[in-house]
Amino acid sequence: METVFASNRCCVVQRILGDGNCLFGAVAHQIFRSAVPSVDHTAQTMALREMVFEYIHSHRSDSRLVTLVLLRMREEFAKWCTGVEYEDMSTFLHILSKSGVYGASESLLTLAIIFQCDIHVFR
Repeated sequence: METVFASNRCCVVQRILGDGNCLFGAVAHQIFRSAVPSVDHTAQTMALREMVFEYIHSHRSDSRLVTLVLLRMREEFAKWCTGVEYEDMSTFLHILSKSGVYGASESLLTLAIIFQCDIHVFR
């Protein structure tokens, strides 16, 4: 996956290893401008995952997030990634908090809200 944070002035494309933490790693690379891979980058990646977990957990009434989470809970992709079907929001959040579990649109939306930025993903 290539993730780009774009502004009117610049655009950076960075290849990120698809390891289950790639979405969070790509965002961490752009937000923190860290070298990939490094110990700091791993900590930053996990910090972003934790931010997403905490935000979704504390904003369960946000209809945008709830809709995306419900859609993901129904996706076969989610079961393929984790081997677990999401039965409810608590199960979803518990699984999302673990390293190596792929993030999806709900994580991107949450990170865009947290950092008040646009996130563009290219495949």
